[in-house]
Amino acid sequence: MERFVNRFLISFCLCFIYKCLEYLGCSQYKIGNLSEGTISLSKLASSIFDSDPFEDYKCINCKYFPICGGGCPLDRLKMREDPGYSSCTCYKDNIDNILEYLNYDNK
Repeated sequence: MERFVNRFLISFCLCFIYKCLEYLGCSQYKIGNLSEGTISLSKLASSIFDSDPFEDYKCINCKYFPICGGGCPLDRLKMREDPGYSSCTCYKDNIDNILEYLNYDNK
């Protein structure tokens, strides 16, 4: 069972705290443990501050940057380990269709 609390994910089975649902169960991405009363401030800070999309030339020159904000911060950290990895969401390829659909529905 999981629960979001102020944008953190808590897995009640093992009491681990994760910053993102995508990484639930991946031990290298857990940032704390409720039962032990611990939280790794360095892992938390890294997931927030070490992934600045304004430092990525590709992002700041993308027309979708104001909408996506650079994608998932944890995916941005993965890009450091694997330069071929992309933090772009699947919405980027479909955003024109999505916006057209939303605009159509608002008429």
